[in-house]
Amino acid sequence: MRWNWCQLVVVGLVVLTACQAPPKRDYSDNVERDAVRRLAREFQLDMSKIVQEGSEANYVAIRSETALLSQRLDSRTYFVHDELYGSGREHAYFEGPEKEMIAAARTLIKRVRIPSSEISEVKVLRQTMQEAQYDRATGRVQAEPPRAGPAMVQFTRSVDGIPVFSSRVLIGLTRTKQIGFMEAHWPEIPASVLREAHRLHYKVDHGWRAPERPGAQPESVEAGIVHSPAVGFLMDIYPAIRVIYMPDIPSYGKRLMLYFDRHGREITRPRMADLPPEPALERKGRGEKGKGE
Repeated sequence: MRWNWCQLVVVGLVVLTACQAPPKRDYSDNVERDAVRRLAREFQLDMSKIVQEGSEANYVAIRSETALLSQRLDSRTYFVHDELYGSGREHAYFEGPEKEMIAAARTLIKRVRIPSSEISEVKVLRQTMQEAQYDRATGRVQAEPPRAGPAMVQFTRSVDGIPVFSSRVLIGLTRTKQIGFMEAHWPEIPASVLREAHRLHYKVDHGWRAPERPGAQPESVEAGIVHSPAVGFLMDIYPAIRVIYMPDIPSYGKRLMLYFDRHGREITRPRMADLPPEPALERKGRGEKGKGE
């Protein structure tokens, strides 16, 4: 049987298409487990003795005798805690220059897919520590001079020039510049939310006025995006205009922070959880006894 060149081309295309068919994806629990274990290895967490592993609600986690890594399944959210990190502990905390701390933190957060283009500001937040001694005989407390304590690097976020008020990464490093503590909360922003946030930004720049509040005046007005916090079971994401009000009499209280839509209506704050309703009581007819009666 002879084949002409047209038939050969058709057969070749069929074979090529068959070879390029996408492989079947694995959606089993093993994929989640392996991904969390792989990330723990990349963070150099000690997982030699695992005591708990699995998923609960919208979290998947792995815990060893000395470290915990958990991840939300509905957003780009991670928690890491090394029990040996901190003052007076085996892994201690990093005490070197802030420049080195920031560089190490930038490298580490790339492993959880934090886009560098979305980082709007980087700060080093340093704790102040102070110790004191109690004299039982005199009942006096002798305080030592304050000293610098552990520091953490904080990353804040903007997308396409729009601030995302609720997103951040907070990371503390061990002596060897590995993760001692991390809370990374950086959900993906839907295109529709970003588009409306740009509209709100335009309105703020072109005369949008903050609603009046009795006994307070607007101190700052800024358009952006707000979403549910890191610890929670739901993920609400809203475009919003954030208004911070200053009390007319400063001693009367703290600043009030509210979120509004384009029409000046107050937006409900994003939810953390939504508890299921209590089961309805079964109604009984006359003369009908309940179970167990």
